[in-house]
Amino acid sequence: MGRFLIYFSYIGTRYSGVQQQLNAIKKGKPVKTAGGVLEEALLGLKPVNSPRIQISSRTDKGVHAIRNTCHVDLEHPNEGEDYDPAVITNVANYNLLKMGEDVRVMETRQVAENFHSRYSATGRKYVYRLAHVTKPGTSMHLSGLDQSRKAFFKELKRYTVRSKYPKLALGSPKPCLDLDKLVICRNKVDMNKLLQAASLLSGIHNFTAFSNKHKERSGDKPPPHPVKLLTIGVKRGQPFGQNLLSCGEDITVTENIEFWDIHVRAKSFLYKMVRRCVGGMMLVATDAISLADLKNILDNPRRDFPFTSRISFCEDGLFLADVEYPPEAFDMTNCEVKNSVNRETSNSKCLNEGEGQELENCAAKSELSNQFNFQNCCSIKENKAGDREGDGAGRVIEDICPVDNKDSAVLEDAENCLR
Repeated sequence: MGRFLIYFSYIGTRYSGVQQQLNAIKKGKPVKTAGGVLEEALLGLKPVNSPRIQISSRTDKGVHAIRNTCHVDLEHPNEGEDYDPAVITNVANYNLLKMGEDVRVMETRQVAENFHSRYSATGRKYVYRLAHVTKPGTSMHLSGLDQSRKAFFKELKRYTVRSKYPKLALGSPKPCLDLDKLVICRNKVDMNKLLQAASLLSGIHNFTAFSNKHKERSGDKPPPHPVKLLTIGVKRGQPFGQNLLSCGEDITVTENIEFWDIHVRAKSFLYKMVRRCVGGMMLVATDAISLADLKNILDNPRRDFPFTSRISFCEDGLFLADVEYPPEAFDMTNCEVKNSVNRETSNSKCLNEGEGQELENCAAKSELSNQFNFQNCCSIKENKAGDREGDGAGRVIEDICPVDNKDSAVLEDAENCLR
């Protein structure tokens, strides 16, 4: 039996997340997940065993993935033979295409038997795509509603869903390729405040306030430790299909919209942590809360704060961009893959030392120690060169600032709270 690492991509709009939900029924129909349809596609290889994938990074309903990973054990029908990774990729994609699914296998590679797609990973990257209206007076801009604008929304509600924020009118500047893959903010956004919020969240912090309690987590299972090392970078984005347009052509459909990509990196994340971090940044940028309010819940971690119901952002614009592994994880000659953090090994070590209830803290210390070895720690540097036109020009945020003494002190305080 061989173990294989599968890189796969999907559009999450049609799926209830990526994690398989066996025997789950919703409205009389089986719950469909991206991981579930991938398992079904692997049946086309006719393995002796029933393929069960182990996913590295779980994504929620509606969240997309450019490059997620999973590993699977497959036993070839012919004894003593292993599947060709290229055959696995092609057969899986053939079946996914025939099934009409929005999932594709990007690459397959054989790995050692003790490789684990989740615990062997050293980092994960997410990208949140958002845009905001830059020109007041367009039908999407909500700042400073006057009588004429109130009349516009009153008329709009006659033909759309009746809610506080009605659906966008027909002809609103949102390209069809970006549907369900971008969040447009209809309030005025102060980019300088957004960058200040990103700088505040970057570093080693307790992110309890930026996570939801997972409903499916069993009571006897210890929760993940909330102290994480986070890197946030903000860069100018563009609509999908931008490169298909002729050079110099006036793009009237998006002339009043400014696109931004928020890049978030960490070794691991808490439940809904990325969406809540982005939501906190946007609340500051739209003057819904102050930077001091955001700092308060970061310095005093808790889930019961005044704006807790508004901090989680929509899942449409969230993409899992990549899952990182060290080169030694793919060493087939070494039967012990050197994982940067293997939670199972850490937990076993804790039990052998008789720490009992501190099992969770032992794993968290190991994770903190390994995360802190990264050379680039989450600060934001602004490049003001260029203007707002063209690829790579304008305001560009890079996560290139090295670790300083302040971050060392934060790490020391975090480790002290774990003892």
